[in-house]
Amino acid sequence: MSVISLDAVRMAYGGQDVLTGVTAELPKRARAGIVGPNGGGKSTLLRLIAGLDQPTGGRIALARDALAVYVAQEPHVDPVASVYGDALQVFTLLRELERRMTEAAALLSEATGAAAGHAQHEYGRLHHEFEARGGYTYEADVRRVLTGLGLPEPFWSRRAVGLSGGERARLALARALLQTPDILLLDEPTNHLDLTALAWLEDMLISWPGTLMVVSHDRFFLDRVVDRIWEVRDGRVDVYPGSYSQFARLRIERDLRQQQLYERQQEEIARQQAFIDRYRAGQKARQARGRETRLARLERVEQVNHRATVSLKVDAGLRSAQVTLRLNRLVVEHPGHRGEPIITAPPVVEVERGHRVAIVGPNGAGKTTLLRTIAAELKPLAGRVEEGDGVHQAFFRQAAEDLHPDDDVLSTFLEHRNRPLAEARNLLARFLFRGEEVFKRTGDLSGGERARLALARVFSGGSNLLLMDEPTNHLDLPSREALEGILPEYPGAIVFVSHDRRFIDTIATHVWSVEAGRLMVYAGGWTDYQREQERARQAAAAVPRLQPPREPRSGRPQSQDDRRRAARVRDLEREVTDAETELTRLQTQLERAAARQNVELVRELGHAVVEAEARLISLMAAWEAAAEEAGV
Repeated sequence: MSVISLDAVRMAYGGQDVLTGVTAELPKRARAGIVGPNGGGKSTLLRLIAGLDQPTGGRIALARDALAVYVAQEPHVDPVASVYGDALQVFTLLRELERRMTEAAALLSEATGAAAGHAQHEYGRLHHEFEARGGYTYEADVRRVLTGLGLPEPFWSRRAVGLSGGERARLALARALLQTPDILLLDEPTNHLDLTALAWLEDMLISWPGTLMVVSHDRFFLDRVVDRIWEVRDGRVDVYPGSYSQFARLRIERDLRQQQLYERQQEEIARQQAFIDRYRAGQKARQARGRETRLARLERVEQVNHRATVSLKVDAGLRSAQVTLRLNRLVVEHPGHRGEPIITAPPVVEVERGHRVAIVGPNGAGKTTLLRTIAAELKPLAGRVEEGDGVHQAFFRQAAEDLHPDDDVLSTFLEHRNRPLAEARNLLARFLFRGEEVFKRTGDLSGGERARLALARVFSGGSNLLLMDEPTNHLDLPSREALEGILPEYPGAIVFVSHDRRFIDTIATHVWSVEAGRLMVYAGGWTDYQREQERARQAAAAVPRLQPPREPRSGRPQSQDDRRRAARVRDLEREVTDAETELTRLQTQLERAAARQNVELVRELGHAVVEAEARLISLMAAWEAAAEEAGV
């Protein structure tokens, strides 16, 4: 049964078509991830389904009585209410029932005779409705959801209007989840979440009982949460089954097939046209006219439209010393509390040329403050940051906050590094600023355009140490993949803050994790870091406990069989971990090959990914069987 149905939906703004004929359906409890380039119509599609905008043509239908809740990228909040009060507004009916129950209880305590019976009946009716609607759990639900999304109790008394943009987005997301709608429509919900909140939201949505549509550029999130992909492309929607990783492979295969069909059809058209041109006035003129008629009626196969993406090239500048950066007994000062530490690093932490360090941790842990301290914008509370000989750094700031809104794109770029106008315009064109677009005010740019301009300045500055604060925010997937394709080849060092787990896994050689005010250093990417975290959790849980001896079955010791089964489980766990790592590696290589349009390598890696997925599924089944046999 379809919960959402779109039939030939069109949408235009100012005479420009955004959606040109979308026909698609979404069944009950489906989870669709919406992907596509920035400006391609993803948010427009959600707004149309939510009923906030009306289509230029076509029809949108939702299941009868279905409640749809939409969360925008930049939502509004109550200008008067507190954070807790704003979230409680979801339960206006319950709170009214609660008030009426209190009044009914007061009447019941004073009533006698027939009036008492009537009061008892009214109180019972109200109580039944209150309980059925979750009246005894709703406040606990509010506290649980707010805390899970990174708005814990210290936030609850604050006015919602005073929150940052990211905090407002989390509050709006909390309100949407608390409404438990039939259809949940989320526009970039992961943009302002730290890794802990991301994991909480993913777990929540995986068990979500309703239908979900979510616009996201977070591939790890999409792989965990959705069961199909809607790709908004050239004004239409193409639907693919499975996760984002499966979609990426299927899209490449579909594009290859379509391009092959297009090229074969073009060859046939050229052959027929040559016959028509040759015999139009000769003995075979009748045949030529017949072929011309058939050619005019032929349904043409469209050529695959490869949308322009950023073409990154890093000007790495001069070669620096081997040790690019050293943190020497560094203590980072809390930005809001002078004299108080927020991060304490190990005695010596070194970043060598070629290292790519991801800084991770919860919001408010001091990740950006650490980056600004490394950039010498802030003074450390203790210790020092030392740069190696020949180091020249460039700093990409979150949300490109160092761009002046009244300057145009070209002058903003030239301000960072002066160069001939023709060269500057050529460089900006690589970041999709072409023609008159170089004269647009930076204040009028979208979030994605601002990010591209900031990247253009950073990558064209001749630096050999890149400091990057959330570089993938506001970038669409093709731009993220282009960034992932070039950064591993950067000859200098990179230190970056990111919540994009796929980006971290692809780029990072090391992870710095801010844990309870201390900086912990790990080798490898996101998968390696997660594995180390899991080992630490298992070690902490493995506290020796005295247990009474078991009675052996069949009158003989069981220790040898038990050890054999436990060893089998451990061996399979290692094989599963290795298979997961291999699958991630192959998927990363596949995405890079796709970005380079290497057809042969894409086909080869596509088969390898399928085989790796099958092996992982087989190992998981074997591990579950072994664990059950061992009683784990």
